[in-house]
Amino acid sequence: MEMRVSDGMLTQQVIDNLGMTRRDMARLQAQFSSGRQFSRPSEAPRAAARTLVLQNRLDHVERFQGSVEQSSGQLEVLEATLATLTELLQGARELSVAARSGTLTAQDRARLAAKIEQIGHALFEVGNTAWIGRYLYAGHRTQAPPLQRTWAAGAWTYAYVGDHGEIRREIGPGRTITLNLHGDAVFLPALQTLERLRQALVANDETAIGAAAASLHGDMEQALWHRSAVGVRSAHLEMAGGQLADMRHSYIKALSREQDADIALVAVNLAARESAYQASLAVSARLLQASLLDHLR
Repeated sequence: MEMRVSDGMLTQQVIDNLGMTRRDMARLQAQFSSGRQFSRPSEAPRAAARTLVLQNRLDHVERFQGSVEQSSGQLEVLEATLATLTELLQGARELSVAARSGTLTAQDRARLAAKIEQIGHALFEVGNTAWIGRYLYAGHRTQAPPLQRTWAAGAWTYAYVGDHGEIRREIGPGRTITLNLHGDAVFLPALQTLERLRQALVANDETAIGAAAASLHGDMEQALWHRSAVGVRSAHLEMAGGQLADMRHSYIKALSREQDADIALVAVNLAARESAYQASLAVSARLLQASLLDHLR
């Protein structure tokens, strides 16, 4: 009777040992194939908890990086339009200087007036620039052009129909950046100056031409100021992007430490377990066979 109990205990112990070895092999095989230390949180609760926290932080950083990338695109378009604005105003200033020459006839100034009108039209189009379907200089009213113009009694009249809302985007924890400017501040004064200069040239009025030229100087300085302000924003955005890249790198390294398996070590352990399993199978077979023979005797 005692021999039968001992045989049963021996058999169960052999089965348990083999099962434990198979489970270890399965765990190591899963690590080897996935490259992860664990596939279920229950396998490593503390590491799983730390991994979850780190992954959430990484997700936040990557979302901010997407915001920085999109913001950078919008600021690049703003800078491009402001560069065009300054180039157009510089061209208008050069024409205004030429227009003040005492040797010009009324017909000469009429031709210059037509060129100033073309510059005004180009400036108007720049002020109504849209990016990914939204007008940049319209405040919050981004679905419609912010600048309007009408022709009446031989003159162009310009109006701003946007609002003064600020478009801000979060680019980091507690950090935002303003992405828009308003057309009435950036373009409207220059458009009105160009129209006064055009009318003065048409009228061959040297005094009015000089006054408009002086106003153009102020419009140029204002355009350069806006361009500088956008440049500062771009610099801040670039710095934020660099900081986010560093944070992302740190979180990825920390995640790797928490969840990535040492594949070389796993391979060694797996080979050792497989060898032990095969040896256990052979030993177990001999033990069980001997036990069965003793029982039959």
